[in-house]
Amino acid sequence: MSDPLADFIAVLRDADKTLASARERLASARVDDDAFGKLFEARAVRDAYHERLPEMERDFDEARAVLGHFVTGLEDGLPIVTTTPAPIPKQPS
Repeated sequence: MSDPLADFIAVLRDADKTLASARERLASARVDDDAFGKLFEARAVRDAYHERLPEMERDFDEARAVLGHFVTGLEDGLPIVTTTPAPIPKQPS
């Protein structure tokens, strides 16, 4: 019989590994300047590309930190507490 908490922690650890590998794949996806030189308005495209990658890397780092915090809490025996979400207010038409 499986332990639901252990299974859940394993899933969170898998998510962390996936985020880590996605971050590594992003880093390897950097395109050198010569390749960008062949594009129309290459400098603007290259600048936008290189500005966005660090933001995505920070997003992955933050997501991994949240997962790590969650896993640590679960492994330390902290309970999962559910709450009823607040209703989403209707937007004016």
